[in-house]
Amino acid sequence: MHYYKFNIKAWTRETAHLTLEEEGVYRRLLDFYYDSESPIPVETKSVIRRLRLAGHEEAVETILSEFFVLESDGYRQSYCDDVIAAYHSKAEANRANGRKGGRPEKPKENPVGSEKKPTDNLNKELLITNQELETPPLSPAGGKTKANRKCRIPDQFLLTKEMREWAQDAVPAVNLKTETENFCDYWRGQGGTKADWVATWRTWMRKAQADTQRGGRGVYKPFNKQEAIEAANQRVVDQVIAQEEARKLGLTQQPEIDLGDAIVIDGELINAD
Repeated sequence: MHYYKFNIKAWTRETAHLTLEEEGVYRRLLDFYYDSESPIPVETKSVIRRLRLAGHEEAVETILSEFFVLESDGYRQSYCDDVIAAYHSKAEANRANGRKGGRPEKPKENPVGSEKKPTDNLNKELLITNQELETPPLSPAGGKTKANRKCRIPDQFLLTKEMREWAQDAVPAVNLKTETENFCDYWRGQGGTKADWVATWRTWMRKAQADTQRGGRGVYKPFNKQEAIEAANQRVVDQVIAQEEARKLGLTQQPEIDLGDAIVIDGELINAD
């Protein structure tokens, strides 16, 4: 398909909560869906490259989890599938008419005396058309056959065996228990609704993994004993060097070496206090 109808009112209603980045990503994903007439692939790297969305991977995951449903052949949206099916149905009807020599010709003129004075509103057809556009049965942004498919996070959001196995392979640096608690607290506080809470959880975990690898603030970072020992040693060395420099300069007040933080004895991190 190279063309599809775009309902501005429905789009604004369904995407008002998105950021400008997320809205732009959603439009490009829809364009890809209609242009290829196929769902978004499960492996999104090729799509991200084709749509020039590098650097916006998090927004892509957010949109896919909220507006699409992951199935065996990719991320599907029922509304898009219905539009594509209707397009092919109309195209097939046009081809059938073409094989028959085209559409039946309309009468060139009404028989004499058959014309009646119009009694209906001449703008009726236009009004009906506008009304249909303003109140569609389902907006392109909705992405679901039923609005009630979205719900709040369950009171008992439990980690299944499959979720734990996925986390072990996909996000090994994440503290699963802590991040899942953060995830539940955040969405219960926000009161948001999602169509697939497991997919939303996976998106959260991927972000936590990325933040951990970057050493981001406020994220879980596993304790590394060797790194802690080396850091303690370095602090002591820096203090000794500072004291020696002060002595050479003849300063009467020299920096004190604070061993109260931590020192290393036989490879063990010991509190001097």
